[in-house]
Amino acid sequence: MNIVIRHLSKAFGEKVLWKDLNLVIPEKGCSVLMGASGCGKTTLLRILMGLEEEDEGEILESQRIRQCRKCVVFQEDRLCEGISAVDNVLAVLPGRTDREMIRRDLEKTGLCRPFEEPVRNYSGGMKRRVAVVRACMAEGELVLMDEPLRGLDRESREKTAGYIREKTKGRTLIITSHDQEDAGLLGGKVIRLDGRS
Repeated sequence: MNIVIRHLSKAFGEKVLWKDLNLVIPEKGCSVLMGASGCGKTTLLRILMGLEEEDEGEILESQRIRQCRKCVVFQEDRLCEGISAVDNVLAVLPGRTDREMIRRDLEKTGLCRPFEEPVRNYSGGMKRRVAVVRACMAEGELVLMDEPLRGLDRESREKTAGYIREKTKGRTLIITSHDQEDAGLLGGKVIRLDGRS
């Protein structure tokens, strides 16, 4: 089922993010929410997650959407810094212990560091890729990613975008970005939130 947003409005004090926002986000495909910083991309993701409330309007089937299992890459990586990359991914895979499969997935994003050391030793871009792999390997019908390619060099962005496309095929994927190139790498339908075409 498509995610249908009708007449949504949201403001923080005097700052209006959107008024009367109407969108259709297609099911089982990739949509890239684009716009300048501060246009409400992250806030819309948080509303879909049930972490933020809209001021007005509705999301059809909102209860079903908020209750379905979601896989998320937040604006911050939200990793457990004291454990390894593999263990960070295992944390969202209850009952599964295939460490070699996790290592292979990490390598698909271009990571080649020893995967058993604490992620506190990783650079920002490396942590970002661990967060992406964790979300992609988790089981959930709705995948939400806030700037998943942020902080990555060109080669890492291409590999990580390819990995995201491969692992989310057949699921509903919603990504935020302010970079048109990222949208091209991810191959999604661009939805602008700042009124520009």
